[in-house]
Amino acid sequence: MVLSMCIRACMSALRAEAVRRAQSTSADLWSRVRELEQKVMQGQHDKRDITTELNRQNMRAQMEIEIKVHKLETEVRDLSQQLAECREQLGAERDAQKRMAEEKDATIAHLQERLDRMDSDYERILHDCLDSLLALLSGERQKWQGESTCTHQELKSVLSEFNLNPLGASWDPVLGVRGWPALQCKWSG
Repeated sequence: MVLSMCIRACMSALRAEAVRRAQSTSADLWSRVRELEQKVMQGQHDKRDITTELNRQNMRAQMEIEIKVHKLETEVRDLSQQLAECREQLGAERDAQKRMAEEKDATIAHLQERLDRMDSDYERILHDCLDSLLALLSGERQKWQGESTCTHQELKSVLSEFNLNPLGASWDPVLGVRGWPALQCKWSG
C-alpha cells in the first residue's frame, strides 16, 4: 500500500514534470514508469513470496503448537487420572486404617473385659481357696489342740510319776510345738 502510494506520488510528480517538460523528457518518463512498474511488480512478487513464507511458517508453528497442546492435554488427562487413582487409593487406605483402628480398639476392649473378668474370677477363686484353707486349718487346729491337750495331760501324768513339774502351769502345747518345754525337776521328798 505504501508502495502503491509512493507510485501514485511518483506518477503525479512525473505527470507534472511531463507537463512542464513534455517535449524533452517524455521517453525518459516512460522508461522510468516501466522501471517503477517492474519494481512494483517485483515488490508485489516479493510480498507474495514473503506472505507465502510467513503463512508457511505460521502454519508450521500452529501445527507445532497444536501438537504440543495435544501432548499437554494428554499429559493432563493422564495426570488427572493418576491423581484420581491416588485419591481413591488414599481414601481406601484411610478407610482400612480406620477399620484397623476400630478393630484394634474393639479387640483391646474385649481383652480388657476378659482380663477384668479373669481378675475377678481369680480373686473369687483365691478368696474361696483361702476360705477353704482357713476352714481346713481351723478344723486341723481344733483337732491338733484336742490331741495336744491329751498329749499334755499324758506328759503331765508321766512327769508326775517321776516327780517332775513343767516350768509354767499355763503352758500351751499348741504354742510350744517347737520342742519339749523346759522341765523343772523337783524331787518330792
